[in-house]
Amino acid sequence: MKTVILTFDDGLENQYSVAAPILRQYGFKATLYVGQWIAGVYPDAPEHCISKKQLLELHEQGFEIGNHTMGHPSVHRCTDAQLHEELEGVENLLTELGLPRPVTFAYPGGAFSDAAQQVLRERGY
Repeated sequence: MKTVILTFDDGLENQYSVAAPILRQYGFKATLYVGQWIAGVYPDAPEHCISKKQLLELHEQGFEIGNHTMGHPSVHRCTDAQLHEELEGVENLLTELGLPRPVTFAYPGGAFSDAAQQVLRERGY
């Protein structure tokens, strides 16, 4: 048996309305990586962002909700303190929404760094 990991970044509404139904049809789950742009939670979240209700439904269906930082910075440019703040913001937000604390992380823009990896380890990712 082979394993495939499906991930979606940025918390877009079409991940709920388009991708999730197709994945469910074939018996797949995925991880959705979100930040602060959750419709109905932040007043300035664009309309094309996923909503709190949609995130909760996907979680109940077995989809994982992961951390993608609050503001989507290039983490290789963040200080350790800034990255801790970015991660903690999403952790707190998801907890406030009734979702579990995330345990996986997707690098915004794919900007990897050794320093960020250390911060992620310290936070249990």
